[in-house]
Amino acid sequence: MSSNQLIELPANLFSITRLLRPHVLRNLDLSNNKLTSLPENPFGRVTFGTTASVSLANLAQIDLSKNELTNLPPQIFVPFPNLYYLELNDNALTELPDSIFGSSDRLAAIYLHNNQLASLPDGVFGGPADKLFELTLSTNRLTSLRSGLFDNQDELAYLYPNNN
Repeated sequence: MSSNQLIELPANLFSITRLLRPHVLRNLDLSNNKLTSLPENPFGRVTFGTTASVSLANLAQIDLSKNELTNLPPQIFVPFPNLYYLELNDNALTELPDSIFGSSDRLAAIYLHNNQLASLPDGVFGGPADKLFELTLSTNRLTSLRSGLFDNQDELAYLYPNNN
């Protein structure tokens, strides 16, 4: 679904057809569109008609890069216990909700470069998210990183805060 000039996600994105098989979807690429915001639960529980429902719990990679996102709903990544790769780079994000990544205990890579982030909230990486291996924060508007921000990130090997 990348490079389609999408300006919003349809409410029934995954209920359009059973052929999409969302329960086996592992990679969702919505990059290079014109999305400016996302609804509260754009991907979570998906219903087919009035009888069957499935979840996207197997989703491991989400690419929302190269859009025009300015903010994200606080609970947007909660439905994805297997999420390990997240691209949010090249947007217009100005802030992140507290603990937005805190429920994703397998999240290993987060790409936030080329946004407009001026600060990061204390709990942005809070919770069980201790598998974070790579984090890009370059080319934002960050002037400092708070002490203790990465305290529970024992696996963090690559941190890129350059060009801020």
